[in-house]
Amino acid sequence: MIVRRLELRGPLDLAATLGPLAHGRGDRTIRLAHGEAWLAFRTADGAASLRLVLESATRLAATAWGDASERAYLNARALPFPFGG
Repeated sequence: MIVRRLELRGPLDLAATLGPLAHGRGDRTIRLAHGEAWLAFRTADGAASLRLVLESATRLAATAWGDASERAYLNARALPFPFGG
């Protein structure tokens, strides 16, 4: 398990940002709630689960599990979020 905190430059609406990734309401690979998102996916390194939680207006916690947890964290950094420096 990897837990990292990411600083944000501005406010983030997880549901609005990640909603387009869902393939319908029954998509079991993504769950969105107010201030929280769960994603499950496969990578070249294996399977991973990623939980994103808004801890404050300027901080996002990313927790990753699975064989590809490091890649899941790196993929979180590539999402279109307003990350700080």
